[in-house]
Amino acid sequence: MKHFIHFLKPRIRKVALISLLLSGCTTQQQSRTGHESHEPSDVVDTLITVTVYVASPLGFADSTRSFMYKELIPWIEKAHVAAHNPWDTDSKVQAKIDAAKKLKEIDARRVAWASVRDLLGEINAQAIKKADGVVAVLDGVDVDSGTAAEIGYATALGKWVIGYRGDFRRTGEDETSEVNLQVEYFIRANGGVVVHSLPELEAELRKRNTKRE
Repeated sequence: MKHFIHFLKPRIRKVALISLLLSGCTTQQQSRTGHESHEPSDVVDTLITVTVYVASPLGFADSTRSFMYKELIPWIEKAHVAAHNPWDTDSKVQAKIDAAKKLKEIDARRVAWASVRDLLGEINAQAIKKADGVVAVLDGVDVDSGTAAEIGYATALGKWVIGYRGDFRRTGEDETSEVNLQVEYFIRANGGVVVHSLPELEAELRKRNTKRE
């Protein structure tokens, strides 16, 4: 390659050398990080046979929202699994939420929030019913109450649940517990597991994808 570049015109030779160097830097950077970027793709995945409902509190804060969209969801999709993320609300639902938040009069706001509760609650319940299973984020001092409710509901419907806990803090009733014992019971009741890394999560999802094929 270097001998070929030597015979190019000076200007072209300079561009070619820069391209070669940049290519080498990219390769070295990938080898240092151990993996390539896992940004979501617009490419249709023809291998998808399983859909999961992603139960989590990650949409409440900017810090965790970034992890949800840039790490968690891409790792789920990497296993050729479709992720239904309840934080991806459509424009009509979001407009209803925004309108309720703006109300100052307490009685009017209570009525508006009851409407939002019923609408979102039913949308999420139907999404869990349609999903093959649930991926539940268990991080925190205790499992988020909404996430715990969705785990219990999914289990009652006979769905499997994979709990993801990347939080190294101890929780639950005993030092050997993964999380609250009732939550953990529901996770494991239909053959679910608790994993502690995104690669583990991907591997568990691939197992279920393979069984479905």
